[in-house]
Amino acid sequence: MKNHSLNKNSISDLIRNEEKRSVIILALAIIIYSITFSYLSIRGHMLYLTGADLAIFEQSFWSTLHGEFFYTSIGGGSQFGIHNSPVLFLVIPFYAVFQNTETLLVVQSVLLALGAFPLYLIGKKAHSAKIGLSFAFLYLIYSPLHGVNLIDFHEIAFFPLFAGLCIYMLINERWNWFFIFALLILFIKEDCALIVIMIGIFGLIIHRASDKKIKLLLAGLILIASAWLIISFFIIIPAFHQPGQSVNLNHYVNIPGNLLNHNDARISYIIHLFLPVCFLPLLAPLYLIPAIPAFGETLLPDRFEYFSIFYHYSALLIPFIFVSAIYGFKRLLSLKNGYLSSKTNFILIFLLIVSIISLVISPMSILINETIINGKMTDQFRLNSFMLPKIPEDFSISTQWDLLPHLPHRNNLYEGYNKNTDLVIIDKSSAFIRDIQMSKEDLENYTNLYQNGNLIILGNRESPRVKQLQTHPLT
Repeated sequence: MKNHSLNKNSISDLIRNEEKRSVIILALAIIIYSITFSYLSIRGHMLYLTGADLAIFEQSFWSTLHGEFFYTSIGGGSQFGIHNSPVLFLVIPFYAVFQNTETLLVVQSVLLALGAFPLYLIGKKAHSAKIGLSFAFLYLIYSPLHGVNLIDFHEIAFFPLFAGLCIYMLINERWNWFFIFALLILFIKEDCALIVIMIGIFGLIIHRASDKKIKLLLAGLILIASAWLIISFFIIIPAFHQPGQSVNLNHYVNIPGNLLNHNDARISYIIHLFLPVCFLPLLAPLYLIPAIPAFGETLLPDRFEYFSIFYHYSALLIPFIFVSAIYGFKRLLSLKNGYLSSKTNFILIFLLIVSIISLVISPMSILINETIINGKMTDQFRLNSFMLPKIPEDFSISTQWDLLPHLPHRNNLYEGYNKNTDLVIIDKSSAFIRDIQMSKEDLENYTNLYQNGNLIILGNRESPRVKQLQTHPLT
């Protein structure tokens, strides 16, 4: 009896030690990912590989700190006139302390890295700490995640962390925390309400044997998410929306027509989503139920960016693909009367090899090639980085896509030529010079203030600020 008790204690100690080691390794992996992708993102920004979305978000944060509620001239008005994203308030304190582009890129990298933590918890719950750690690591080297991380900055970076924690709390019946994280998902973006509705339905399915109180809680969440969706689309966004602001629903107007084009890209996208986890989610499709709206949102539009791993839209799918992969793995081990459970390490190694091979076409690999292997800080980039910060914040500017993120600290910044701005800034070495479309008459209204290399700064002849600048040249 005494030996039996000692054996139980020894096993408990081994499990606890394994969990401690796993948590330490996970923490190191998250830190390494955060540092690596912060560096890659910042390096890409320094090499002028970022664009309008990054400028829109930074301008909206900067304007909020200067008395204008998430105003972005690039987006045509308040950010809330495009998307209802109260989660952006969580970024404001960090940006208030460090008011630069790098802050947003680091925050995004850290948020996406933290998405590995709930996957570890879910894997540990479903199987063991080793399995949890393995899938958390697979998440960190997942190609579509890198696409989310390396394309400017977006509020959707909060989604993998909040959704993963929400599902973990749902599985573990920790209802207060589940409800909190479900509400946080709602605050990311208006379309996330559809996912929360499906999470509620998913909860009703997996907890169908629970008492009436739990079912009422889940039904209440579905009603709250439905109400938030209606409030977002019919009250909040219209209240801030300005004429000319983009309406993303336009991409879903003609779905049958959309599906006549780009189907090869859609198939390729699905393969890129599921191949790194060896299609394990197909063994546990129940856990993909919350992702149904996200599959619709990414696969049905008329623009290929939505179904490409090089853009941020995959963020809505990633946590559910991994949760279903974890439970698909669990089911795989139970096949053939558990015969495969003795091959756990072999299967994990195979998963790791497939994921590593998939990195060949990862956005990370391409960015490493563009920023480190072949990317160089050219004299033109150095000149741009030296001159652009010298332009006073009260000057209105028209410029091209790749220069926008380097000029966001002002109320009036526009992509392309916007009539009567103080300055028009052009980099002739960039392919995005096509953004600047000026007629001969337009050019006559501007004078050449500065030209060095391929950088040209034109000044509006009628602008008092430009006239003052001519007496105190930028050089």
